[in-house]
Order: sequence, then structure tokens, then C-alpha cells
Amino acid sequence: MSKTRHTDSAIVTTSYCSKSYWLGIAILLLTLGTIRSTDAWEVQPPAAEQSADDSNRNRKAERRAERQRQLAAQPLLETVIEADKLKHDFKLFRDILEQAHGGLYLHTSKESFDSSFNAVSESLTKPMKVRDFNMLLAPLIDATHCGHTSITISNKQLDHFMKAGRLFPVPILFLGRKPYVDHDNVDLPLGAEILTVNGIAMEEIVKKVLVLAPADGLGKAMKYRTLPIDFDLAYALAYGEPKEFKISCLPLGAKEPIQKTLAAIPGKRTVALYESRYSLKRKAKKFRYESLNETTGLLTVNTFEFGINKKSKQKYKDFLRDTFAALGGEEGKQHLIVDIRENEGGYPKNEMMLASYLARKPFREMQDAKVITVNIPAKEHLDRKEFPPSIIRYVEKQLVREFEKKDSDLYQVKEEINPQIQPRKTAYRGNLYVLTSGTTHSGASSLCSLLREYPNVTFIGEETGGCSTAFTAGNLLVYNLPHSWCQIVVPVIRYETNLHGSKYPAHRGIVPDHPIEQTQKGFMEGTDAVLQFTLKLIKSS
Repeated sequence: MSKTRHTDSAIVTTSYCSKSYWLGIAILLLTLGTIRSTDAWEVQPPAAEQSADDSNRNRKAERRAERQRQLAAQPLLETVIEADKLKHDFKLFRDILEQAHGGLYLHTSKESFDSSFNAVSESLTKPMKVRDFNMLLAPLIDATHCGHTSITISNKQLDHFMKAGRLFPVPILFLGRKPYVDHDNVDLPLGAEILTVNGIAMEEIVKKVLVLAPADGLGKAMKYRTLPIDFDLAYALAYGEPKEFKISCLPLGAKEPIQKTLAAIPGKRTVALYESRYSLKRKAKKFRYESLNETTGLLTVNTFEFGINKKSKQKYKDFLRDTFAALGGEEGKQHLIVDIRENEGGYPKNEMMLASYLARKPFREMQDAKVITVNIPAKEHLDRKEFPPSIIRYVEKQLVREFEKKDSDLYQVKEEINPQIQPRKTAYRGNLYVLTSGTTHSGASSLCSLLREYPNVTFIGEETGGCSTAFTAGNLLVYNLPHSWCQIVVPVIRYETNLHGSKYPAHRGIVPDHPIEQTQKGFMEGTDAVLQFTLKLIKSS
């Protein structure tokens, strides 16, 4: 989900960008020639020193080779880290969260965090496996209740998993919080409910690994949507890397479960399977409109992650202009369904552009936005591929440009950076039906917060993944812990949505007026339970 932001955004630094954005910028800068070459300026030492240096280099090379042999002899996540190194990494982990995270205490109090931090620190008295340390930190990440905050292993170790990992070989999805097979070309029946893996009930496995799935607030809908994306790695972190998986599953309509033993597969294969999963029947367009009948239209916007060049941005602008001009014309529709169930957010200007065609009164991108610092902490531990020095300087300059110190200890977004936006002249005035799911997150969820109090809007589907009143996003800082191979992603900007201070709960997403979920039978038959319900609701209105 890479996307490049534009400087003509309403809030540049405060966009909901994914961490891969920085990788794209880094590659661009390197392409433009920012790599330093020191070969021409290298001073040659005397021969004796040169010989000693050669000897040292040889010994280091031998140690590296031995280390590689050790790693090859055992699963990577079973590598043991000494206690003093774990303590060092944990202190860095805590410092980063406390000094950079814009909404650390949004859903969990400082007192609760301090108690948990201290308890973990005191427990680090013995060596620990990489995966066990990762699982030890995961509940602390989970306590942020932030869908933009995550923990995984470093990019270098992920490369190892892509080539030689021993991972769970079946894509899954959750329906009614039960796991089902989400592929029609694996050695398990499509749509079968997975009951056990290697003798452990799937319910117990999910309970253990759900802590690794990010989500905003206290709702669970987003967790059950994000867990399938990295379930293979989550299982490896929690249970290790077995060579095979003994799976018990119950096919649709069967009375008795079937048993299958499947070999573990590397990451390259799991990625290929996930990208060809059954629930992704065809590559969905980023946005489209279709007329369902004389009175009803369907507008689907699957992402706001586009617009990195003038051509694609103009295409989106033209699409919205033409669509809403037609909706308000002589052949206008009385009912408009807006489907954002697969929309995880993206570039704020795209979200705001759509909002301007749906809003009934002037609005802002956000009610407010705050950061705790305009200086990035622990710069030396940022992932250098994603945060070269030039990017670090750019981010800090933008923070200084867009935020100012107020009476509190926080920096608040400047008013001119968050201007009021007027509804379009062709803004839709009919009945709106917004379809949401746990995947509806970040900018897409903010759109829901804007529309929530309008009398012509009905929400159908699942609770949104993004919180209704406040969340943390913006620039996502990517840090590597040096000894334990953990990588953490930390957002720096706390947003208050257009529902801030309203009657809606602070720790939940937008709860739909009509909660509807897909069923196992509907999944198998390719029917859309949420859309079908919406059409029946419209017909009966």
C-alpha cells in the first residue's frame, strides 16, 4: 500500500501514510544520486597495519560464516538472545513509545502502561528466544489499541522467511469470528472451518495470536480482518516453525471433520497464495460506480491510496465530478450506496474530495491534531532503508511548519493547515447507505465519523476498524531494535475526528445501524449478504 503524498495536501505531515511511503522516497533519493562514494578518498594504511586489518577482517568473516551456519541449523525465531541485550532493547522500546507515539495514552492510562513496562523489565533476567521476546512485547503494543502501531521482525529476518521460513500453508478468513479456508487450490476444501492445528484448538490459537493483530480502540472487528494477512508469521511467533501442520477441518455441510497433514511452506509461497485467495475473486478497481436500478446507485471506493501523479489524481477528480453530476441530474438516484468495506484509508486529500460530495455543511479534515514532539527521537535506530537522513530532516521540518506549541506540553496543528472545506454544489442530497467493515480504517473511518450525524445516512455491515472519535496515525516511524530483530512502527500524530466530544463511545468504531456479516454459505456461493440486506432495506423504505 505504498503512496506518495503531495505538498498540496490539506495536512501534509498529518496524512495517514503507510510506512512503505518512506521506502519509495528513499529509493527515489538514492536514484537521484544521494549515495556517497568514499572509495576515492580512502586513505591506505601502512603495510603492517594493512596485514593486521586483513587478519581481523578474516576473523570477522569466519565468525559471520559460523553465525550463518548456526542460523541455518535452527529456525530463526528460536535464536536465543542474552538477558542484558534484551534489557537494552526493551529500554529502547519503551523510550520510543513514550517519546514518539502521539496517542500512547488515548485508550490506556499512563499508570497502567508504567505498571506493565516495569513488570516486563523486571522479568528480563534470563536469555530468551527471539519469538518469545516478540510475544512478550506484543501485549504492550496491543495496549496502545492503535491500528497504526505494530510489532514484527526486522526486514532482514523477513527476507529469511520469504526464502526459508516454515510457515502455515493455508490462507484463512474469519466469518462470525470463526476461521475458514480462503483458497480453492490448496489441499483443504474451500470454505471448510478449521478446527485444530497440530492438536491445538483453533480457538485457542486465535486467542493467543490475536494480540499481534493491530486495531483501533477496544473493538475486535479490525483484528479479525487483519489477522489473516499475517497469520502465517503470527503462528510462527507464537508456536515456532514446524515442518508440517496436522489440520482438522469441517467442510460446509459435512457432519464429521476431516484430517490433513500439510507441509510447511516459505514466505514466497504464502504471499502468492494470499494474493490469489478466493475472497479476492478479481482484482477490484480502486473506485467505480454502477447503476443498480432506476432509483439506486452503488459507489465503491476500495482505497484512498492513489494519486501519486497528476494523471491518476485527475482521473479520480473527473470520476467524482462526473458521477455526482449524474446523480444530481434528471436521471438522479433517490438512494446511493457507498461501499467502503475494503477501504483502509490512504491519502487524505482523496478522502476529503469524496467527503465534499457527501457533506451537508462545511467541515474540516479533522477537528484537531496534536503531536508530543517535533523532533524525532532515537534517530539512530530508525530503519535506514525507510528513513535516510534526508527524509528525517524533511519530516522534522514539516512538523515544525505545521504544528505550534500551545498552553499544554503538546504541539497543536496550525489553523491554516486544517482549513474549512465547503460541500460541492453537486453534493448528493438523497438517502445514503454506507457499507462498512473491520477493514474500514484510518481515513475511511474518519469519513464515517464526518457522515455519522447526518440524518440521511444509514450505516450497514460491521463496526469500523477506525475509532469514531480519535486515533493516532500520520507519519509512521519505523524502528529496529538492534539485538532482538524486532521492528516497531509508531505513529506520531493524534487526530480528533468530527465526532470528538459527542455522544459516541471514545474507544469504539462507528457501530452500524444494521449489523450484518457474511455467512459461510454466502461466502461459498459468492453472494454479498451486506449488499443484499441493503437493497431489501431500500425496497421496503
